[in-house]
Amino acid sequence: MFTLDLEAMRVAHAVMASACMLIFFPFGGVILRIVSVDNHPHIVWFHAGVQMFAYTLFLAAAGVGIWMAKNYGVIGGYHPIVGMCILVGMSFQPVTEILNHFFYARYPKILYLGYVHLWLGRVLITLGMINGGLGFAFADTIPYQPVWSVAPKIVYAIIAGVVWIMYFLFCGVWQQVKYVRRMSHPGTGGEEMENLRGREGARAEQNVEAGNGSKLNVAEGDGRRRKVSPLPMQGGVRSSAL
Repeated sequence: MFTLDLEAMRVAHAVMASACMLIFFPFGGVILRIVSVDNHPHIVWFHAGVQMFAYTLFLAAAGVGIWMAKNYGVIGGYHPIVGMCILVGMSFQPVTEILNHFFYARYPKILYLGYVHLWLGRVLITLGMINGGLGFAFADTIPYQPVWSVAPKIVYAIIAGVVWIMYFLFCGVWQQVKYVRRMSHPGTGGEEMENLRGREGARAEQNVEAGNGSKLNVAEGDGRRRKVSPLPMQGGVRSSAL
């Protein structure tokens, strides 16, 4: 009976951990890249809810895994150690985002803490996918225990590879494409980026050519104009260097 319980728990550990790393964690991260926060601000709470559910499920999977590793006497193996490191990293994720959320308005430079949250999550998800594959190999090294068949290993490898590629495309390539479009097409989000820069001290300015060869500089937001000296001419073409 004890052996049957351990076998059932081994399967439960594999299913829960795989669901976290192949479905819930990636989906929770990608949803912020698919849905615009500017148009749907509540999507942030949906993201937080999905990630907290995934974290709770992963916590259960880690608990089962640690219990099994102790009973098998392999708690010092590479798979349990990497898994516990991932668990510690995931435990810090809510803390970094909560601090970023509450302190960014007062301390804009804490934006870098948001980058820590972003990239730590991506690294942990990738490491979790890899550790899942290592878990199959690690389980086969435990004496007097059933060996995983080839089929679940192949299925896991294929799903993990496809999910990681899609995750990379959405979080990396697609996000960069959206950024370029927003900045190159005013009215589709470029103003929000300029306003963000404005909060850090940058000032967007629009240059209007005056009829006498000088420039009138219009500062956005205050409507004032100030005259500046003409730009130097280079071969009949006005230089754009300031």
